[in-house]
Amino acid sequence: MSSEAKRRIRELMELYCRAWDRADIELALSIWHPDGTAQYLTEPVRDVRTMIPERLSARRATQVVTSHQVTNAVIAVEGDRAVSEAYGTAWQQQPGENGAIMQIHFFSRYLDSWSCRDGRWGLDHRRVLLDGHSVSSFEPLPALQAATGLGRMGPDDPSYAHLASLKAVG
Repeated sequence: MSSEAKRRIRELMELYCRAWDRADIELALSIWHPDGTAQYLTEPVRDVRTMIPERLSARRATQVVTSHQVTNAVIAVEGDRAVSEAYGTAWQQQPGENGAIMQIHFFSRYLDSWSCRDGRWGLDHRRVLLDGHSVSSFEPLPALQAATGLGRMGPDDPSYAHLASLKAVG
């Protein structure tokens, strides 16, 4: 059971990245239990049912593109409870001054508390620690200009149709 629990928790960590990059509120909320909480950086602990819609709506309004990854996950499971630490990197582009685009690269860690309720693993609490960040300007390579930005936030991203195509096959 422990290896299956770890596999599911790891999958939920990866779905978190997808939810954040696509600004998918429903997917993001599905990772937590309904009474879940989160503390990002130095902010107070918040109810995710309020925090996630606020953050992801703001992300759609202010971010050009984001890319989150989670790595080096250490997961400990005991019965129907688990804790984990995972390293996260996030790369974001957003409008800067005078029409420029700035890039921000974050190095963080997620300290998570999980539980399995009614056979479903979900987050009870996430604490996000920022280990470092950098900011730079973005200048796309001319040869890649046409291919840059094909991904987008929301259900218009090509991944939604791609993942749904499996349902049409059977």
